[in-house]
Amino acid sequence: MKEKKTTSRVLSSTKRGFVFLSCFLSLLLGSVAYSFSAMAQSSITLTTNKAVGEKIKLRIYIEPKTSISIDGVEEEFENAWKEYTLNKQEVTITGVIKRLFCSNNQITSIDTKNAPELQAIICSYNEIQSLDFSQNSEIKSITCIQNKLESINVTGIEKLEFLSCERNNLETIDVTTNSKLSHLGVGNNKLKKIDVTQNKLLVNLFCENNELSSLDLAGLSKLIYINCFGNKIKGKAMSDLVASLPERTLLDEAELRIINSKGSTHDNHCMKKDALVAEEKCWSVMDYNGGNKNSYAGTDEEPQEDTEQISFVTERPINTSISMEIEAEGEVTFEGLDGTYKKGWENYTLRSPNVVIKGKIKKLNCSILDITAIDVTKATSLEEFDCSTNKLTSIDISKNANLQYFEIYNNQLTSLNTSGNPKLVFADVVNNQITELDLSSNIELRNLSVYFNKIKKPEMKKLLSSLRTIEGDQAGELILINSVPSVGQVTVEEQNEYDQNDLAIGKEKNWDLFDWNGGHKKELIAAPLGNGIMTFRTKKTAGQKIAIDLGPEETPAVIEGVEETYVPGSGLTEYTLKGSEVTIRGDLSVFSCHSNEIESIRINNPALRLFWGFHNEIKEIEITPSPELKRILLSKNQLSTFTLADCPLLESIDLKNNKLTSITLSGCPKLNTIFCFKNQLDEDNSKKLIEALPAIPDGSDKGILVIVDTEARGIEKNVCSSTLVTLANTKNWEVRDNIGDTQGENGVLFPGTDLANEEIGFAKVNCYTTPTTDALFIEGANPNDRIIIYALDGSIVYQATADAPQMRIDMNNYPSGAYLVRIEAHTQKVMKK
Repeated sequence: MKEKKTTSRVLSSTKRGFVFLSCFLSLLLGSVAYSFSAMAQSSITLTTNKAVGEKIKLRIYIEPKTSISIDGVEEEFENAWKEYTLNKQEVTITGVIKRLFCSNNQITSIDTKNAPELQAIICSYNEIQSLDFSQNSEIKSITCIQNKLESINVTGIEKLEFLSCERNNLETIDVTTNSKLSHLGVGNNKLKKIDVTQNKLLVNLFCENNELSSLDLAGLSKLIYINCFGNKIKGKAMSDLVASLPERTLLDEAELRIINSKGSTHDNHCMKKDALVAEEKCWSVMDYNGGNKNSYAGTDEEPQEDTEQISFVTERPINTSISMEIEAEGEVTFEGLDGTYKKGWENYTLRSPNVVIKGKIKKLNCSILDITAIDVTKATSLEEFDCSTNKLTSIDISKNANLQYFEIYNNQLTSLNTSGNPKLVFADVVNNQITELDLSSNIELRNLSVYFNKIKKPEMKKLLSSLRTIEGDQAGELILINSVPSVGQVTVEEQNEYDQNDLAIGKEKNWDLFDWNGGHKKELIAAPLGNGIMTFRTKKTAGQKIAIDLGPEETPAVIEGVEETYVPGSGLTEYTLKGSEVTIRGDLSVFSCHSNEIESIRINNPALRLFWGFHNEIKEIEITPSPELKRILLSKNQLSTFTLADCPLLESIDLKNNKLTSITLSGCPKLNTIFCFKNQLDEDNSKKLIEALPAIPDGSDKGILVIVDTEARGIEKNVCSSTLVTLANTKNWEVRDNIGDTQGENGVLFPGTDLANEEIGFAKVNCYTTPTTDALFIEGANPNDRIIIYALDGSIVYQATADAPQMRIDMNNYPSGAYLVRIEAHTQKVMKK
């Protein structure tokens, strides 16, 4: 070592400088390369529910002297608050991002894992359900107020100082690894517990309006402000809370906002002795009072215990025996009954018509007890409940979030609300007076019986539409009716109704539908879907919306590839895509899918009458022969060819504004209207089209072929000569020029591309009128040239053969207005005044 050290000292200064400079440059270049690599990889991606074309407002702070790009918007980055126009719903910001402010943008997700330099983010008032900042080791401040958050991951972020996630749906949060946290806002969530004992630097703690039953503040020596009202802290838990408060001085002005006397939810219970303990530590104990804070000295009343219970009223005689099945967790006591709780079925002696069962009841069967009223709103642990064959006219199960099995058949209910029962699997509501039932909140439901009620067709359709979709091979079971009356002391007949077409709604959601049939149940068969199938592919992606109209008729059909269920007869409806492919099955007569960015479409539907697919981006289309099809609208697409055969009832086709180089038609004898201007038909393909036109009998309305728009210069590339015009005329078709819609969509008569061009270039024939003589003069016509005068509606008002270089035609018997004069191969417009 010494020898090497001596040797290095005798190196020349030049060489030492060169070695040092080389090493320095190597390190510098390596550092620069690393920096550029890091910048190239750093990005944040956000997804919004706003539509393409709408604006989002962002403020992005970046590392000085670095570049940034934003994919998904029209505008370039500006170092200021800026509104950006979306061209995609997923926006990616690439660059070294230090801070990002993106509130109020309908954002559904933010991915920051590739932004290690991020130090602060504000993403409040969006629609975000989950956030993960575990890869953002530099982040110090997070604000995500009022989203739809169900989870947030901030574990391992040692530099985090500020976290505000109020007004969300959080049930848990872990801040135990955030040792530098000084501000924590988690108010207005669903937290049942929170551990802040590791946050020794915490100054502000806002955890109001949750479901906390305890709060430990031990070791938080810097704590000054606490909002914890609107929780469930009482008794010993309250005493423990105030005992854990750090000692303060009057100069600290520490506040403990312990209750809210104007709150709408449950609240803490703070005794005077607990408030006194807090005050002795120099804490001001406050009633939040809806924002107008008041000092709070505590209460003398002891807190009430949160004992679960079920109460009911029975008409059974006093001192008689009743039988019930009860299963509970822990102790069970009774009021109005004699007897000791035993798990399962047990006999009890009735001592009062008013019965109270106290305890954590998991299962209760109190059927056939002449019960006229029952209250289960305080039985939050209830999972199985049978109160069938009683005399109930109403019941409230909105607080029974754990309820899974529910039987209430043979009562007198007129309504039932199951929106508070997300875990419900089985329900039997047979033989009541129920008129409607919404099952949209019952996301676990698999078995339901509703027969012998009063649910009419419209409400039954809504019931079927509200069913959850069951994945997998095991279908749900729904018994809708009982076609066999129940004969007993009172004969019960079915009053439910359903439309056979609506059964398809349930079948699509993987439910088997039954008639109880007096105990010999038989499956109800949905109306057949038929053979129709229509498939299309769109540029839109999963989660985006499309709008489809399948007509007003209640024809059964299924739409595959969207989240929602098709309701027959619903008309124009928005659907959420699962992917880019959509298939529609059913013998539908109407199919409207315009303005959906569709790229290709296939139609095989023998019942289809009307098809509207205009204003898309269709490049490929296939329509199989259809015996009913009458109208097709495919304007404003990107078709290069169009072929249609064997549609005997087809009357009109609109193909304008595409890129068509050929139109092939056959077997369409009723066809009388075609719009195909603004395309690329050359003379040969225009000829093939006109040759394929059906001949229209004399005496019928003439066919309309609008083949050019002479006002669309640079866009119109169709060619149709006067020879082809004459050919069309022989089939009783008028060839027309749209002329920029100035004369309506049908436009005016078109003489032919060659003549129209000649008219512009020079005029061999001169036509003019003189108001004083009511005469039309024609100069330059060749002998024997045929002269035809048309009204603008296409009717011929005069025809003759030229017999002199100048001809005079008396117009005295014709009304004032514009006329078209055709001399052999020349056409001019004249005005009679």
